[in-house]
Amino acid sequence: MRKQKTFILKWNPEISSVRTDLWHFWKQHQNFVEANWSVWDHKKAQVGDRFFMVKVGNGITGIVMEGSFASNPVLGEDWSGKGRKVYYCDLNINYIMDPESDPIIPTEDLAEAIPCFDWKKGHSGEMLEDADALKLDELFKNYLEDNKNFAFSCQVNWGMALDWNCADYIPGLREWLHTISKLSDYTEDFACNEEVYEDAVMTKFSMSHSNVCKFHLKTKYAEMDIYAKGLTLLEAHVHRYSWTRSEFSLGLCEPGIFRVDLSDIVLYCSKVEFRNIKPVPTASNN
Repeated sequence: MRKQKTFILKWNPEISSVRTDLWHFWKQHQNFVEANWSVWDHKKAQVGDRFFMVKVGNGITGIVMEGSFASNPVLGEDWSGKGRKVYYCDLNINYIMDPESDPIIPTEDLAEAIPCFDWKKGHSGEMLEDADALKLDELFKNYLEDNKNFAFSCQVNWGMALDWNCADYIPGLREWLHTISKLSDYTEDFACNEEVYEDAVMTKFSMSHSNVCKFHLKTKYAEMDIYAKGLTLLEAHVHRYSWTRSEFSLGLCEPGIFRVDLSDIVLYCSKVEFRNIKPVPTASNN
C-alpha cells in the first residue's frame, strides 16, 4: 500500500473563483457538494490523499477545511483564465469552517508548529513532508478536542449509501438488495438508478497480511460480511467523536477503484464482495 500523503490547498476569496457566498453554500450543503481544487504537486497526488485548506489573504486566515482527494488529478480549464495547465482533484469534505463564525487553527499557530512551510503565499496543492504532516495531524486532533461542540456539529449520520452504477461489479450486492426489497419499500428497479439509504452499524473490522479487509455490517433489514480486496490505501481518522457517526457508503471513484467509507475509516480497493447475507428479524418480519 502507498502511504497517504498530505497536501495544503489555499483559498483567497478575493481572487478565487470560489467566492465567500459559494463557500457558505458549501458549508450548508457539505455532504452534497461536488467540489474540486487545483493541485500544484499533482504528480505526487492521488485519490485518497489527505488535504487541508488554508484561507490566505486579508482578514482571518488559517485552516478552513479538511478532507481527502476523491479522485486522481485531472487536467482542466484554468480557473484564473490565464490559460495555464491546471490539474484538479475532487474533494471529500470532512470539516468545513466559516472563518468569521467558527473556530479555526490560525496561520500564526501553523507557522509556529511548521515554520519551514509558507502558510501565507505560494501555490495551492503543495505536498507536506511526512514529518510535517504528522505535526499537522496532531495539531488538528488537538483542535477537535478543544472545540468539541463544533466537532460534534460536523458529524452527520448518513446511514448506508450505495452507488448502483457499480452494482454489476460487486458480487452479492444485488442479493443484499433482493433481501431488503422483500422486507421494505425498496425495489430493485428503484435502486438501479437511485441511492439506497439505511441505518448501518459496523460491528467487526479486521485486516489480513494479504491486504484484505473484512468487516461485518448490520443494517435495518439485513446483515452481511463485506470483503475489500486489492487494497491500495487505508485512511483512518478515528477520534473520540467517531461514535457519533454510523456511516457506510460505497462507490466507484476511478475506473477499477472502489471507495468504501466506514465512518472514519476509508478504503480504496480494486474488488468488493458481499457475503453471508442474512435478514435481520424485526417486529414486522418475525
